[in-house]
Amino acid sequence: MESSVDTVRLNLQGYQVKGDANVLIQPGLIDFATGDQEQDVLFYDGDEPVKGKKAILNTSQYNLTLTNNGCFLQCSLPKLAHGRNDLPVNGDQVNQVVSFLETDLKEHGINTNLFNAKLSRLDIVKQDLFRYTFPDYVPVFFMLRGKRQQRRDYGTTFLYGNTQRELCIYDKGVERQNSEGTKDTTPTNQIRAELRLLFHRPLTKATGMDTVKDLVSGYGDLTGIYNTEIKKYLNVRIDQDHEQHQYYLFSGDIAKEVDYLKQLHGGRLGIKQVKQYIYGKALYCLMDLHNLPVIIDTVVRFSGYSNTRVMKSRIEKDVKELLLTWKAIPGQLKDLYDELYLRFAI
Repeated sequence: MESSVDTVRLNLQGYQVKGDANVLIQPGLIDFATGDQEQDVLFYDGDEPVKGKKAILNTSQYNLTLTNNGCFLQCSLPKLAHGRNDLPVNGDQVNQVVSFLETDLKEHGINTNLFNAKLSRLDIVKQDLFRYTFPDYVPVFFMLRGKRQQRRDYGTTFLYGNTQRELCIYDKGVERQNSEGTKDTTPTNQIRAELRLLFHRPLTKATGMDTVKDLVSGYGDLTGIYNTEIKKYLNVRIDQDHEQHQYYLFSGDIAKEVDYLKQLHGGRLGIKQVKQYIYGKALYCLMDLHNLPVIIDTVVRFSGYSNTRVMKSRIEKDVKELLLTWKAIPGQLKDLYDELYLRFAI
C-alpha cells in the first residue's frame, strides 16, 4: 500500500514581508513596574523595524507564524488538494499545492520561494480498511514499542512518541466524528497510522530530505521510508536499548531467555521488563491464553525481583486488563498482528 503526506511545517528561507502585509502583530509582555516591553525585530517596513513578540497570518488553509527564530508555515497538503485529509496526494499534487501556497502568500504580502523552504515537520501516513474494527486490535497496539518513546492510550487513539517523532494509530471514523461532527462515508473499520517527524534533524536523518524541493523530487521514496520506520514499532523487542537487538522470543526455554535478559539489566528484571517479555510471548508464540498464568509464574520466579508476590500481582492485573479490551472475535493475536504488519509495513 502506498503512503501519503499529510501535515507539513515549513521553515521559510529568504522571505520578504512587505509593509502592507496582512499579518497580525502580537506585542511583547510589558513589565508593569518599569514599563519596559519585550520586543523583537520581526521584519522591516522599508528602513523601519517592525517589532513585537510574533507576527501571525492564519487562514482557513494554513497557519503562518513569524518570530525572531524564523518564519514557519504549517498546513495539511491533502486538505488543500481535496478539502479533507483522508484522501492521499501524489507528487504532482504536492507540487501544485506548494505553488498555490506561494501565490497566496504573495497576495498577503509575503514573498518567498516555498520550494526552498526547509522541512521542519513531515507527517507520512497510511490508512486502510481492516477486517475488524479498531477495538479488536487494541491488544496488539498495547504490545507495540518505540525505542525511547512513551505510549499513550486515548481509547480510539494510540500515540507512541517523544519530542522528535511520533507514531499515531487511530480510528479514522471516530476522529472525523470528533473533528468534523460527521463520519460521512468513512467506514467503521478504517484505521490510520501517522508517522510524524517533528523536527528538521530527525526528519532529514530518516528521509534524506532537506527542503520542499527534495520532498517533491523524492516523493516516490516515501513509502519505503515509511515502511522502514514503522517496522521499528511493529518489531516487539525484549530489550529496547540492546545495541545488537537480540531477539529470543521464539525460544522455548524461558529460563534461558530470562537469564539472558537479566544479564542485560544488571542481574535482575523489573516489572516493566517482565511485562514486555510476557506481551511478546503472547504475540509471537501463539500460546494458548489459558497458559498465561504458567508463563507469568515462571518468568516472575526467575526474574530475580525481590518481591515476586507484588510483581506477579501487578503483571496479572495488567494482562487481565489487556485481555478484557479484546473482543471475542475469530483468530488470535498473531493473526491481528500479521494484518497490522501487512497493511502498514509492506
